[in-house]
Amino acid sequence: MRIRKARREDFEEYLRLRKDTFRYYRLKGETRKIKKEFNDFVKSPKKLFLVVEEGNSLIGYLVATFLTNVWRK
Repeated sequence: MRIRKARREDFEEYLRLRKDTFRYYRLKGETRKIKKEFNDFVKSPKKLFLVVEEGNSLIGYLVATFLTNVWRK
């Protein structure tokens, strides 16, 4: 098992994982929206997008957003 930053070429595997999630929650996802979400995650400097791979397959992912502390002076 390996954890690394997501790359553009990970989209098809990410799509497979997202569709599995949609099936679990009985949601319907559109590939176009998922592709936009994926590209936004990969490009954004305010997001950390990691994937977990085992062998040649992605088995998980994590997206974190960096926020500014509005309470700090």
